[in-house]
Amino acid sequence: MNYSSDIYKVKNLSFYIILFSYTLNADAQSQEYLRVMKENINVLDSVSNSNSIISIAKKFEEISNTEVKEWLPLYYAAYGLLKAAFEVQNNDKCDELTDRAIEIIEKAFVFAPSESELYALMGFSYISKMNTGSVFRAITYLPKSRQVLNKAKQLNPANPRPYYLLASIIYYTPKIYGGGKEKAMPLLNEALDKFNKFNPVNAIMPIWGRTECLNLITEK
Repeated sequence: MNYSSDIYKVKNLSFYIILFSYTLNADAQSQEYLRVMKENINVLDSVSNSNSIISIAKKFEEISNTEVKEWLPLYYAAYGLLKAAFEVQNNDKCDELTDRAIEIIEKAFVFAPSESELYALMGFSYISKMNTGSVFRAITYLPKSRQVLNKAKQLNPANPRPYYLLASIIYYTPKIYGGGKEKAMPLLNEALDKFNKFNPVNAIMPIWGRTECLNLITEK
């Protein structure tokens, strides 16, 4: 009787049982991660009160503490803070939320250094820094926002968000400085076309911006 061969078979079978169990467990964790993310993204998309938005942003930070190698929880935490920053009336609070968002985006870059969506979101954060209306802010952050948004376009030309955000900068720039709706329209239309063709790779990738883009196009 070949005991060594039998022992090998048993060990081999045990290995595959362990591997199969690990695969099932990993898949279950992945499905739960997707479920929780999708659930919170839906809430984030549905609320407009700054305090509610901040509360959801904190939940994404909590998810990032568990899913330590994922960039999307950090992305949505930062995006939520930026949404809230545009809702608050106090410039100091806007700055506080935006600065925190920038810190979180920088953390996300560690996991996805070439991700177009993160560069687009950083551009959005620089736009938020200009939201006080200060000329000094515009001089400081306008070149930064354009640089990272153009980088986002370069990394993924199909991503509509950098096109929309660049168009919004032109849209809100006074006509005397070469801005306004007429100047922004070609880029807005290009952005809308990309939104219409955009196909996210999964259910939790960013899709925001189309409604806002369309609002600028149709605004009188």
